Amino acid sequence: MSSKYKRGKLSKQPTINNKWELQQNFPRIEEEVFLRVWTYCDKDADEASEVLRFIDENHTSSQGQEHLLSLLESFNGRIDKMLILNKWKQCNQILYETRLKLDEICSSRDTNRLNETNEVTITISIYLHILWNILNYPKTIKYRQISCHALHEKVEHKCNQLGANFHQTLNTIEKYLQEFGFEKVNSKSWYYQKNIRTLDLWEWYRKWINTQLVYSIFYFLYKTKSNIPERIFMLRNGKWKEYEIVFDYEYRRIVLFENKKLKVKSLQIGNPKRLSLEFNVSIQWYNLSGIDDTYSKRFCLILNHTWYFCTFDCEEREKLSDCCSEFNSFTVIWKDMLKQPHKEPFNPYLMTLKQGIQYLKDKLQIQEHALNGANELISFSCEYDKCESPLSSDLNGVLLHDIYKHFLNYPNIQVNWQLKGAFIVPYKRTISTERRDLPKRVPFQDISLNPKTKFHPLLYECDLYKLKVIEDKLQTKVTRNNELQKLFHEVIKNDYLCDLITKNLL
Repeated sequence: MSSKYKRGKLSKQPTINNKWELQQNFPRIEEEVFLRVWTYCDKDADEASEVLRFIDENHTSSQGQEHLLSLLESFNGRIDKMLILNKWKQCNQILYETRLKLDEICSSRDTNRLNETNEVTITISIYLHILWNILNYPKTIKYRQISCHALHEKVEHKCNQLGANFHQTLNTIEKYLQEFGFEKVNSKSWYYQKNIRTLDLWEWYRKWINTQLVYSIFYFLYKTKSNIPERIFMLRNGKWKEYEIVFDYEYRRIVLFENKKLKVKSLQIGNPKRLSLEFNVSIQWYNLSGIDDTYSKRFCLILNHTWYFCTFDCEEREKLSDCCSEFNSFTVIWKDMLKQPHKEPFNPYLMTLKQGIQYLKDKLQIQEHALNGANELISFSCEYDKCESPLSSDLNGVLLHDIYKHFLNYPNIQVNWQLKGAFIVPYKRTISTERRDLPKRVPFQDISLNPKTKFHPLLYECDLYKLKVIEDKLQTKVTRNNELQKLFHEVIKNDYLCDLITKNLL
């Protein structure tokens, strides 16, 4: 490893004054890549220089640069950039392996988020609330001013609930208000007097909401946040429209941002009250192909029987599905054929164990069909003894409520089921390789066999006629109606043009 990389950190380089100077230092990096790095680093020249130098010195290909930037953007705010760069290098610049490593890091961190101070939790909650009001009501003046007295009361109430330090939390919130552009007037109110820049406001909101915990304050149960898709297509007025997407788990809503019109749209998934339970989240998968006279596949999802989403990648649909599942209080974790975990929301008061297993079998079948066309079931079973906790086939007709009601924090829990299945491509969708125009039966005496022919283990006497017919057809296809070939044949046969060949060549 180069001496510039010590303990996973780049050595400090001289400060760069501006964007133009920085770009001149990396002439081999395309402008589009440079701008993405510049945006990712919040226009910090020193940080951008570290990332660009890493790309340049590791001779990262153009495709590798795209993959690395997608990792940096996907895990922004959750994992330090130097850790991402080091993992990328350790995994030999392979996207899939690097993403798995980073997902493991995120999972372990999110599972242990109880170690995060309550002050940070309160700060994120209040700051997101302020950003949401301005973003959702950009023309309403009252959301641009915040009463100091009201802010103090709200922060104090939350700190008393969670046992957080009031003064430390309040100071942190006021610091972020100043960074965003709020100004304090007469120690009575905070005012945002600048023009609303919707795109910048959205970037702030998205950055902060991706650090939000998925949890229930009442039960103090922290869940693992799934990989978050950045863009999706949603069906509106009969047309698929592209949106950027974030998930607000505190108020159980999906927030969509239409980049062209700079408009925000929210979908209320369940009860917005944080202390309430939610069991009515429904997620259905289906596949589309051959749309608009094309052969492209679309991987679709229906949320709560109301909203239709689609992606052009099966993995993106799975990410979207897992993120939507987090809105439900009761979820089942299951693994697909590639051993990748997924989450499924169920209503334990209405769903039996047998119905739940059947539902997951159908979903697994849809997934296999989307990936490789294999949707014909060979075998499927639930490994009851390997579930958490172990189950029994005798419980098939029992409601999930009766099975798990004794679990700690029920019904706000996640349980693991172990499923095992196998699928193949249906015979009706296989391509026949038989030649239908060949006779099925041929008299053996019509074939003249050469007794000196060596034995070939892959050829049989009954196949020789078919081979001869195939060879004949291929030969006929090559020579038929080829006048130029006939002309060359005559030239060679009659030694024409031989006088043009020099003796040296002969």
